[in-house]
Amino acid sequence: MVEPAYVWIIDDASAAHCIGNLVRRGLAALNAEPSHGDDGYLYHFTPPDGLVGILNSRELWLTDFRWLSDKTEINHGLGIAREVVQATSEALAGETVELLEDVLGAPLPNGFFVACFAMLSNSPVHWKEYADDERGAALVLDPLHFEPLVAVDPRAINVTRVAYQPGEKRELFRQLALWTDAALKFDVERGILDRDAYREEVQRLLPELLPICKDESYEKEHETRLIVIPELALSEVVQNLPIRCRETSGRTVDYITTRDMATHFELPILEILVGPQTDATIIRKAESVGVRVRRVAS
Repeated sequence: MVEPAYVWIIDDASAAHCIGNLVRRGLAALNAEPSHGDDGYLYHFTPPDGLVGILNSRELWLTDFRWLSDKTEINHGLGIAREVVQATSEALAGETVELLEDVLGAPLPNGFFVACFAMLSNSPVHWKEYADDERGAALVLDPLHFEPLVAVDPRAINVTRVAYQPGEKRELFRQLALWTDAALKFDVERGILDRDAYREEVQRLLPELLPICKDESYEKEHETRLIVIPELALSEVVQNLPIRCRETSGRTVDYITTRDMATHFELPILEILVGPQTDATIIRKAESVGVRVRRVAS
Protein backbone atom coordinates (compact mmCIF):
# COMPACT_ATOMS: atom_id res chain seq x y z
CA MET A 1 0.00 0.00 0.00
CA VAL A 2 0.95 3.64 -0.40
CA GLU A 3 0.08 6.51 1.92
CA PRO A 4 -3.39 7.94 1.20
CA ALA A 5 -3.40 11.01 -1.03
CA TYR A 6 -6.03 13.25 -2.53
CA VAL A 7 -6.30 14.49 -6.12
CA TRP A 8 -8.98 16.22 -8.16
CA ILE A 9 -10.53 14.05 -10.87
CA ILE A 10 -13.13 15.45 -13.24
CA ASP A 11 -16.30 13.43 -13.74
CA ASP A 12 -16.22 11.32 -16.90
CA ALA A 13 -12.51 12.11 -17.41
CA SER A 14 -9.71 9.58 -17.15
CA ALA A 15 -7.85 9.44 -13.83
CA ALA A 16 -4.61 8.59 -15.65
CA HIS A 17 -3.41 12.20 -15.45
CA CYS A 18 -3.23 12.06 -11.64
CA ILE A 19 -0.57 9.31 -11.61
CA GLY A 20 2.23 11.74 -12.46
CA ASN A 21 1.31 14.16 -9.67
CA LEU A 22 1.26 11.35 -7.13
CA VAL A 23 4.55 9.80 -8.27
CA ARG A 24 6.25 13.22 -8.24
CA ARG A 25 5.58 13.42 -4.51
CA GLY A 26 8.02 10.53 -4.17
CA LEU A 27 10.57 12.48 -6.20
CA ALA A 28 10.10 15.44 -3.88
CA ALA A 29 10.83 13.20 -0.90
CA LEU A 30 14.04 12.00 -2.58
CA ASN A 31 15.12 15.62 -2.95
CA ALA A 32 14.28 16.55 0.62
CA GLU A 33 18.03 16.53 1.26
CA PRO A 34 20.05 19.34 -0.38
CA SER A 35 21.05 18.71 -4.01
CA HIS A 36 24.55 20.05 -3.50
CA GLY A 37 27.70 19.35 -1.52
CA ASP A 38 28.68 20.44 1.94
CA ASP A 39 30.01 23.74 0.58
CA GLY A 40 26.75 24.52 -1.21
CA TYR A 41 28.02 24.15 -4.79
CA LEU A 42 27.74 21.75 -7.71
CA TYR A 43 30.74 20.66 -9.81
CA HIS A 44 30.69 19.93 -13.52
CA PHE A 45 33.80 17.98 -14.54
CA THR A 46 34.94 18.24 -18.15
CA PRO A 47 37.96 17.43 -20.34
CA PRO A 48 40.06 20.27 -21.82
CA ASP A 49 38.13 20.58 -25.10
CA GLY A 50 34.84 20.51 -23.22
CA LEU A 51 36.02 23.30 -20.94
CA VAL A 52 37.00 25.50 -23.89
CA GLY A 53 33.62 24.91 -25.54
CA ILE A 54 31.70 25.74 -22.37
CA LEU A 55 33.70 28.90 -21.70
CA ASN A 56 33.21 30.09 -25.28
CA SER A 57 29.46 29.50 -25.30
CA ARG A 58 28.55 29.71 -21.58
CA GLU A 59 26.10 26.89 -22.20
CA LEU A 60 25.79 23.21 -21.31
CA TRP A 61 24.96 20.36 -23.66
CA LEU A 62 22.47 17.80 -22.39
CA THR A 63 22.77 14.34 -23.94
CA ASP A 64 19.80 12.16 -24.88
CA PHE A 65 19.75 9.59 -22.07
CA ARG A 66 18.87 6.83 -24.53
CA TRP A 67 22.22 7.28 -26.29
CA LEU A 68 24.56 7.35 -23.30
CA SER A 69 27.70 5.35 -23.95
CA ASP A 70 27.07 3.39 -20.74
CA LYS A 71 23.93 1.43 -21.63
CA THR A 72 23.91 -0.17 -18.19
CA GLU A 73 22.39 3.02 -16.77
CA ILE A 74 19.11 2.85 -18.64
CA ASN A 75 18.95 -0.95 -18.30
CA HIS A 76 19.56 -0.64 -14.55
CA GLY A 77 16.46 1.46 -13.99
CA LEU A 78 14.33 -0.67 -16.30
CA GLY A 79 15.50 -3.80 -14.50
CA ILE A 80 14.47 -2.43 -11.11
CA ALA A 81 11.09 -1.38 -12.52
CA ARG A 82 10.47 -4.89 -13.87
CA GLU A 83 11.48 -6.45 -10.53
CA VAL A 84 9.06 -4.18 -8.68
CA VAL A 85 6.17 -5.01 -11.01
CA GLN A 86 6.84 -8.71 -10.55
CA ALA A 87 7.13 -8.38 -6.76
CA THR A 88 3.87 -6.42 -6.46
CA SER A 89 1.92 -8.27 -9.16
CA GLU A 90 -0.32 -10.13 -6.70
CA ALA A 91 -1.54 -6.79 -5.32
CA LEU A 92 -2.20 -5.33 -8.77
CA ALA A 93 -5.00 -5.84 -11.23
CA GLY A 94 -4.06 -8.10 -14.11
CA GLU A 95 -4.66 -5.25 -16.53
CA THR A 96 -2.23 -3.05 -14.59
CA VAL A 97 0.48 -5.71 -14.70
CA GLU A 98 -0.05 -6.22 -18.41
CA LEU A 99 0.13 -2.46 -19.05
CA LEU A 100 3.31 -1.94 -17.04
CA GLU A 101 5.09 -4.98 -18.49
CA ASP A 102 4.15 -3.89 -22.00
CA VAL A 103 5.48 -0.33 -21.54
CA LEU A 104 8.66 -1.51 -19.79
CA GLY A 105 9.36 -3.97 -22.60
CA ALA A 106 8.95 -1.44 -25.41
CA PRO A 107 11.58 1.02 -26.72
CA LEU A 108 11.38 4.46 -25.13
CA PRO A 109 9.64 6.50 -27.83
CA ASN A 110 10.89 10.02 -27.11
CA GLY A 111 14.14 11.70 -26.15
CA PHE A 112 14.97 12.99 -22.68
CA PHE A 113 18.18 14.79 -21.89
CA VAL A 114 20.62 14.98 -18.99
CA ALA A 115 23.65 16.94 -17.79
CA CYS A 116 25.57 15.66 -14.80
CA PHE A 117 27.13 17.32 -11.75
CA ALA A 118 28.96 16.07 -8.69
CA MET A 119 28.22 17.26 -5.18
CA LEU A 120 31.90 16.93 -4.22
CA SER A 121 34.89 18.84 -5.59
CA ASN A 122 37.50 16.27 -4.53
CA SER A 123 35.99 13.26 -6.30
CA PRO A 124 38.83 11.08 -7.69
CA VAL A 125 36.32 9.28 -9.91
CA HIS A 126 35.25 12.48 -11.63
CA TRP A 127 38.78 13.84 -12.03
CA LYS A 128 39.82 10.59 -13.70
CA GLU A 129 36.75 9.64 -15.74
CA TYR A 130 35.25 12.98 -16.67
CA ALA A 131 38.16 15.43 -16.48
CA ASP A 132 40.53 13.43 -18.67
CA ASP A 133 42.64 11.95 -15.89
CA GLU A 134 43.22 15.34 -14.16
CA ARG A 135 43.99 17.20 -17.41
CA GLY A 136 40.61 18.92 -17.48
CA ALA A 137 38.71 21.05 -15.02
CA ALA A 138 35.72 21.29 -12.72
CA LEU A 139 33.33 24.22 -13.03
CA VAL A 140 32.06 25.39 -9.64
CA LEU A 141 28.37 26.25 -10.04
CA ASP A 142 25.79 27.85 -7.78
CA PRO A 143 22.72 25.55 -7.77
CA LEU A 144 20.36 28.39 -6.85
CA HIS A 145 21.25 30.20 -10.06
CA PHE A 146 19.68 27.39 -12.08
CA GLU A 147 16.27 28.62 -10.94
CA PRO A 148 15.77 30.95 -13.95
CA LEU A 149 16.38 28.00 -16.27
CA VAL A 150 13.98 25.69 -14.40
CA ALA A 151 11.41 28.52 -14.33
CA VAL A 152 11.21 28.44 -18.14
CA ASP A 153 9.18 25.22 -17.80
CA PRO A 154 9.19 23.60 -14.34
CA ARG A 155 7.18 20.63 -15.59
CA ALA A 156 9.84 19.70 -18.14
CA ILE A 157 13.07 20.97 -16.52
CA ASN A 158 14.31 19.72 -13.19
CA VAL A 159 17.47 19.50 -11.09
CA THR A 160 17.41 16.35 -8.98
CA ARG A 161 19.60 14.06 -6.95
CA VAL A 162 20.50 10.59 -8.22
CA ALA A 163 19.20 7.64 -6.20
CA TYR A 164 21.71 4.89 -5.49
CA GLN A 165 20.24 2.88 -2.61
CA PRO A 166 18.09 -0.06 -3.80
CA GLY A 167 15.30 0.80 -1.38
CA GLU A 168 14.98 4.36 -2.70
CA LYS A 169 14.81 3.23 -6.31
CA ARG A 170 12.36 0.42 -5.65
CA GLU A 171 10.08 2.80 -3.77
CA LEU A 172 9.88 5.17 -6.74
CA PHE A 173 8.77 2.38 -9.07
CA ARG A 174 6.54 0.83 -6.42
CA GLN A 175 4.64 4.08 -6.20
CA LEU A 176 4.37 4.19 -9.99
CA ALA A 177 2.88 0.69 -10.00
CA LEU A 178 0.49 1.20 -7.09
CA TRP A 179 -0.80 4.62 -8.14
CA THR A 180 -1.30 3.37 -11.70
CA ASP A 181 -3.27 0.45 -10.31
CA ALA A 182 -5.40 2.62 -8.03
CA ALA A 183 -6.30 5.04 -10.82
CA LEU A 184 -6.96 2.26 -13.32
CA LYS A 185 -9.28 0.40 -10.93
CA PHE A 186 -11.14 3.65 -10.24
CA ASP A 187 -11.73 4.17 -13.95
CA VAL A 188 -12.83 0.55 -14.41
CA GLU A 189 -15.42 1.03 -11.67
CA ARG A 190 -16.69 4.15 -13.46
CA GLY A 191 -16.74 2.33 -16.81
CA ILE A 192 -14.48 4.87 -18.56
CA LEU A 193 -11.11 3.10 -18.74
CA ASP A 194 -8.95 4.68 -21.47
CA ARG A 195 -6.04 2.28 -21.95
CA ASP A 196 -4.20 4.60 -24.31
CA ALA A 197 -4.25 7.39 -21.72
CA TYR A 198 -2.64 5.09 -19.16
CA ARG A 199 -0.01 3.88 -21.59
CA GLU A 200 0.90 7.45 -22.51
CA GLU A 201 1.09 8.56 -18.87
CA VAL A 202 3.41 5.71 -17.84
CA GLN A 203 5.56 6.32 -20.93
CA ARG A 204 5.84 9.99 -19.91
CA LEU A 205 6.81 9.12 -16.34
CA LEU A 206 9.63 6.71 -17.16
CA PRO A 207 11.93 9.52 -18.44
CA GLU A 208 11.50 11.22 -15.06
CA LEU A 209 12.51 8.13 -13.09
CA LEU A 210 15.13 6.33 -15.18
CA PRO A 211 17.82 9.08 -15.22
CA ILE A 212 17.92 9.29 -11.43
CA CYS A 213 18.55 5.56 -10.90
CA LYS A 214 22.16 4.38 -10.76
CA ASP A 215 23.76 1.25 -9.37
CA GLU A 216 24.79 1.63 -5.73
CA SER A 217 28.41 0.85 -6.69
CA TYR A 218 28.49 4.41 -8.16
CA GLU A 219 27.34 6.08 -4.96
CA LYS A 220 30.78 7.64 -4.44
CA GLU A 221 29.99 9.88 -7.43
CA HIS A 222 27.41 11.84 -5.36
CA GLU A 223 25.67 12.92 -8.55
CA THR A 224 22.99 15.49 -9.27
CA ARG A 225 21.41 15.82 -12.71
CA LEU A 226 19.76 18.49 -14.80
CA ILE A 227 16.99 16.64 -16.64
CA VAL A 228 14.92 18.01 -19.53
CA ILE A 229 11.93 16.14 -20.96
CA PRO A 230 10.51 18.09 -23.94
CA GLU A 231 7.46 15.83 -24.15
CA LEU A 232 6.30 17.13 -20.74
CA ALA A 233 6.76 20.78 -21.69
CA LEU A 234 4.00 23.34 -21.37
CA SER A 235 6.04 26.11 -23.00
CA GLU A 236 6.43 26.29 -26.76
CA VAL A 237 10.15 26.97 -26.36
CA VAL A 238 10.85 23.63 -24.69
CA GLN A 239 8.28 21.76 -26.77
CA ASN A 240 10.11 22.86 -29.92
CA LEU A 241 13.72 22.61 -28.78
CA PRO A 242 16.07 21.94 -31.69
CA ILE A 243 17.63 18.50 -31.38
CA ARG A 244 21.29 18.75 -32.37
CA CYS A 245 23.71 15.95 -33.26
CA ARG A 246 27.38 15.34 -32.60
CA GLU A 247 29.81 12.54 -33.34
CA THR A 248 31.39 10.86 -30.35
CA SER A 249 33.30 7.58 -30.25
CA GLY A 250 32.09 6.75 -33.75
CA ARG A 251 28.42 7.28 -32.86
CA THR A 252 25.93 10.05 -33.60
CA VAL A 253 24.45 11.37 -30.36
CA ASP A 254 21.48 13.72 -29.95
CA TYR A 255 21.73 16.65 -27.56
CA ILE A 256 20.10 19.95 -26.62
CA THR A 257 21.61 23.10 -25.10
CA THR A 258 20.74 25.36 -22.20
CA ARG A 259 21.06 28.33 -24.57
CA ASP A 260 18.21 27.00 -26.72
CA MET A 261 16.02 26.68 -23.63
CA ALA A 262 16.71 30.20 -22.38
CA THR A 263 18.79 32.66 -24.39
CA HIS A 264 19.18 34.84 -21.29
CA PHE A 265 20.66 32.03 -19.18
CA GLU A 266 24.40 31.85 -18.62
CA LEU A 267 26.04 29.16 -16.56
CA PRO A 268 26.51 30.39 -12.97
CA ILE A 269 30.28 29.72 -12.92
CA LEU A 270 31.75 30.92 -9.64
CA GLU A 271 35.20 29.36 -9.93
CA ILE A 272 37.16 26.98 -12.15
CA LEU A 273 39.21 24.19 -10.60
CA VAL A 274 41.99 22.93 -12.87
CA GLY A 275 43.64 19.56 -12.43
CA PRO A 276 47.26 18.81 -11.60
CA GLN A 277 47.91 17.86 -15.23
CA THR A 278 45.99 20.70 -16.89
CA ASP A 279 47.95 22.36 -19.70
CA ALA A 280 49.02 26.01 -19.29
CA THR A 281 47.11 26.98 -22.45
CA ILE A 282 43.88 25.68 -20.95
CA ILE A 283 44.58 27.51 -17.69
CA ARG A 284 45.08 30.80 -19.55
CA LYS A 285 41.77 30.25 -21.35
CA ALA A 286 40.08 29.67 -18.01
CA GLU A 287 41.63 32.81 -16.55
CA SER A 288 40.40 34.88 -19.50
CA VAL A 289 36.70 34.61 -18.53
CA GLY A 290 37.03 36.69 -15.37
CA VAL A 291 36.39 34.13 -12.64
CA ARG A 292 38.80 32.72 -10.10
CA VAL A 293 40.94 29.80 -11.30
CA ARG A 294 42.48 27.46 -8.75
CA ARG A 295 44.69 24.41 -9.28
CA VAL A 296 43.85 21.42 -7.12
CA ALA A 297 46.34 18.97 -5.68
CA SER A 298 46.62 15.45 -7.06
